[in-house]
Amino acid sequence: MTMTTTPRTMAVPIDQQDGDQRREDERGEDQRGEYQRGAEEAIPAFGLPPGGELGRLIRAREMAGDWGRHPLGAIATWPQSLKCALGIVLASPVPMTLMWGEAGWLLYNDGYAAIGGPRHPAMLGQSVLVAWPEAADFNGRVLRSGLAGSSQSFRDQHFVLRRAGADEDSWFNLDYSPVLDESGRPAGVLAIVTETTERLRTAAALERVERRWTGLFDQMQEGFFIAEAIRNGSGRLLDIRFLDVNPAFQTLTGALDAVGRTLHEVFPGTDTDMVLAQYAEVLAGTQSRQFELFDPSAGNRWFEMRARALGEDRFAALFIDITADKQVASDLLKSEGEFRTLAEAVPNHAWAADAEGRHNWFNRRTYDYAGVEPGALDGDGWLSIIHPEDAVVAAAAWQQAQLTKSLYQVEFRLRRADGAYRWFLARALPVLAKEGRVLRWIGTNTDVDDQKTAQAALSQLNATLEERVAKAMTARRLWADIFEMTGAPIAAIDPNFCFMALNSAHVEKFERLYGVRPKVGDNILDLLQHRPADRAILRERWSRALAGEHFTLIHQQDAAVEGSPAYQLTYNAVRDRSGALTGAFQYALDVTDQLRDQARLAEAEAQLRQAQKMEAVGQLTGGVAHDFNNILQGITGAMEMVRRRIASGKLEGIDRFLDGALQSAQRAAGITQRLLAFSRRQSLDPKPIDVNAHMTDMRELLGRTLGPNIELQTRLAPDLWPAECDANQLESAVLNLALNARDAMEAGGELIIETRNVTLDDDDARKEADLVPGDYVAIYVTDSGVGMPQDVMERAFDPFFTTKPIGQGTGLGLSMIYGFAKQSHGHVALMSAPGAGTTVQLYLPRSTAAPGKAAPWARVPPVSLPGAPDATGRKDETVLVVEDEPAIRLLIGDLLQELGYRAIIVEDGQQAIPILRSDARIDLLISDVGLPGMNGREVAEIGRAGRPDLPVLFMTGYAEHAATRGGFLAPGMDMIAKPFPLEAMMAKIRAGMARS
Repeated sequence: MTMTTTPRTMAVPIDQQDGDQRREDERGEDQRGEYQRGAEEAIPAFGLPPGGELGRLIRAREMAGDWGRHPLGAIATWPQSLKCALGIVLASPVPMTLMWGEAGWLLYNDGYAAIGGPRHPAMLGQSVLVAWPEAADFNGRVLRSGLAGSSQSFRDQHFVLRRAGADEDSWFNLDYSPVLDESGRPAGVLAIVTETTERLRTAAALERVERRWTGLFDQMQEGFFIAEAIRNGSGRLLDIRFLDVNPAFQTLTGALDAVGRTLHEVFPGTDTDMVLAQYAEVLAGTQSRQFELFDPSAGNRWFEMRARALGEDRFAALFIDITADKQVASDLLKSEGEFRTLAEAVPNHAWAADAEGRHNWFNRRTYDYAGVEPGALDGDGWLSIIHPEDAVVAAAAWQQAQLTKSLYQVEFRLRRADGAYRWFLARALPVLAKEGRVLRWIGTNTDVDDQKTAQAALSQLNATLEERVAKAMTARRLWADIFEMTGAPIAAIDPNFCFMALNSAHVEKFERLYGVRPKVGDNILDLLQHRPADRAILRERWSRALAGEHFTLIHQQDAAVEGSPAYQLTYNAVRDRSGALTGAFQYALDVTDQLRDQARLAEAEAQLRQAQKMEAVGQLTGGVAHDFNNILQGITGAMEMVRRRIASGKLEGIDRFLDGALQSAQRAAGITQRLLAFSRRQSLDPKPIDVNAHMTDMRELLGRTLGPNIELQTRLAPDLWPAECDANQLESAVLNLALNARDAMEAGGELIIETRNVTLDDDDARKEADLVPGDYVAIYVTDSGVGMPQDVMERAFDPFFTTKPIGQGTGLGLSMIYGFAKQSHGHVALMSAPGAGTTVQLYLPRSTAAPGKAAPWARVPPVSLPGAPDATGRKDETVLVVEDEPAIRLLIGDLLQELGYRAIIVEDGQQAIPILRSDARIDLLISDVGLPGMNGREVAEIGRAGRPDLPVLFMTGYAEHAATRGGFLAPGMDMIAKPFPLEAMMAKIRAGMARS
């Protein structure tokens, strides 16, 4: 490449300068290695021109040693080719950059830095691939091409760049040239960068304006045309040729198909010499000309013309039909009465003035337009409706016309009745007596507002015509490139099944599938004569599209072969601008990978459902095993005690153990019933009940269950309907909800039980399966606890699902409530969020019968048993037993009595706490872990608060190793798993007493 520099930009290294013997003050050399020549010019060191801000930045980095640490090395080591090229870049006012080496190290000027924005100055010395990551692929290609010796140019190249914190569409003109090193090989690439974003955006805006004004052009009532001159060899105007006309041209003149024809051809009866003389003056001047023409070929009509030269021997003309004005003026000369009659009939404003120029009459149309009373415009009143900016000009023109007794003609804006202003052309002529004296003035005001707007718009359109044409051609080429380069097969056919267009992707696909390579003009049915089955399929699909149908289908060429390509085919009709169907098109997308992924997803979902099913079965099995272990303990323990009593001959009280075994069996039946409740198979006794009465009767029990730190509120609807359900199951459900709420409010809180009458319509009922529209009694139980996350809510009704530690909850409460609600033909719903508490909504169907009376709740009181007189233990040693299973309470109580210990037996923590807080002697606490309400560990912690050394023995229906996991047992605590042999229990009791 050839490079030239001027003396002001030539880089001159210091060590090559002559005159080393010059005085230090003459050279002005400073400590950075730079010297000055006068005040006007500075020649920097390192062989580089000043280069503006970037020149100073490059030298500053050299001074700081940054270039020495850069792969390019210190400036002194740079090849002369790099320095020369950089000198050109820095001296150029055009944005330019060097991309040096295979990495494309960026060295640029101030213009390029402005394009880089906040990327500068960090991108100085960076790889172009790093500095512009959004355009890395593009820059990589041009860099490799340039280093291979190629020059490239791109016009309006589109990029999506990160600017001002957001992705922004940007366009550039780019020119790339290789830079040769000393050996003549390309060592870098020089880029000239011109951003065209604003130009393209402006062009798009202009196109929108063009479309808007084109519509106005077609709708305007004034005639308009553009014409070009036809001259002889000497330049004399012989004729004109019409280049463009609007619809009003034909309406006003009656001339058809004027475009492309001459004045002589369109208007053969016109005085062409007179008309051409007017047009010749227009073409010769630079100002707009106005004149009148009479055209006998257009029905003896008068036209007022306004014309202006456009350049290149063309002109534009706007004209209105003034035949009516002419006729009115002629008729008015005959009679004042006829004048006024005719003036009222014309579509324009008409007016008259006396010989002195005083306005004395306006037609009705003028007053209607201005919205003033007749007579208000007489004298100087007409000036009051003229726009203030136009009034002086209008008045001056009127005075001049009176002085010269000539045509009065001026444009001004008149205020309409609604306050809006519109442009009017005012024209008036004097009526003269034979001696030339002015008798009166007759004038009209013609609305030209639309005409002026259209004229301005047309001037703008003409000024941008070439640019719009170029842009339209560019857009067509762009769409053609996109159509050809896209990887999606696209094709279009005409109604005869012949290809109108098809891209390379469709050609390749068609040849691969059918063994024939198609081209534009081929008949698709003829190409497939050798494949009748495929021919029939394509005929059917294309026929649907040619009939106007838009549809999409999936096509797999060989579905029996795994991995065979599959395509999503979309067909649609092709219509012209009038809506007439001209063909059909198809485009295809390769969805092979998508279909394979969908199949894999379906398989994975099936496996997940199976895994979830097995998890639910395992959870259900574990839960059932836990509760039945408790029951088996009661049964086996009672039977063992019976055996021991019989063996020792002590038959007294043996019935108690038999009763305990029976109660345990009944509890087993209860668990079965709860499982049936969840599965909606339990045996219910639905009756009409008063829900409010049951909630009131339960208040005392709920208060004791919740404890003093939780405030219980009831908000019972006064006119609550009766509900149809099993009363016992309802009370059990509410109690379960209260216990769950208490566990969610460890630090205390508020529990609200609310009842309502609710009517569900079709939309409400449709949201839940098996729920029918109708009346329901709703019970809302709301706590202020920790709330539940979404994943917990989704599993809350699963059987044996619990968030409590192992052994502290069965997970059957909510599942039983769910089953009870569904079996009662009702519904239950949860509303909760972490930190926002939980509301459980229980809906029960309304009963039309009267409710029965609620049965009171009963509690089992504590039992105190003395030790046996012949036992080994001391009778004053006391054991507190907390167990909700009656048979196990009986078993443990009798065992303790047999061992000689005094036993205090209660059924839950609520009964145990007052005893633990009293002065009563307690040597050992034996408690079940999974108690209703407060669990066994909580009971033990409350007991140890006042009795720190109290030994504790836990009983659990879970496996022992699982229950002790996670530090469940504290020092001085032990555990035994149910069912247990009595000898093992006796050993645990003795060990606990030994620690007492």
